Amino acid sequence: MYKLNLKKIILLMSVLFANTFLGVVMADNYVEGKNYRVLERPGIPSVPGKIEVQEFFWYGCPHCYQLEGKISAWSKTLPADVNFIHTPAVAAPHWELLASGYFAANNLGVAKEAHAALFDALHRDRKRIATTEQLAAFYKDYGVEEAAFLAQINSFTVKTALRKSEQSFRQYGLTGVPAVIVNGKYQVLGQSYDEMLRVVDFLIDKERQALNTSTKAK
Repeated sequence: MYKLNLKKIILLMSVLFANTFLGVVMADNYVEGKNYRVLERPGIPSVPGKIEVQEFFWYGCPHCYQLEGKISAWSKTLPADVNFIHTPAVAAPHWELLASGYFAANNLGVAKEAHAALFDALHRDRKRIATTEQLAAFYKDYGVEEAAFLAQINSFTVKTALRKSEQSFRQYGLTGVPAVIVNGKYQVLGQSYDEMLRVVDFLIDKERQALNTSTKAK
């Protein structure tokens, strides 16, 4: 059995303390202009009383694909006071088809199940999905009949969702994807994907503290 002497124990404890302290300091050093920006035209969270994290993405974006696995795993650990939502961005006309497909699939109850699979189909499997018919064929694997999908993708609710996404993208002053917005107030700025999520956690805590302070003051 391997035994540590007292000096080694003290050294290990010192390293552990230093790393923990450094992590706290780094989190506290997330600053406006470097790690996030305050939105000039903030939005209103979709669920009152919850802190919203909104990811704008495009299925054709390789960076969004790289982020997907990490943000999906992260979203499964969120506390009850946080609401995470995907929003397909409409920053260019050729983004509309896949965005419309997401909103149609969401109305049909299969968006969550098919989300990662569509990313895989496009980026890993190199499938061509560039028409409404090809998109309908993809969602058919998730139990959606072509007629039902076509009815949804051309529906008023999907067209309204597209307009809302486009308006939000412009309102927040976004220039690309992936883009992560916290509570309609902050955009996380470019860094590694792991670092992005740590900044999101930091901003969630910031909003939670502000909300608690506001509640106590009433």
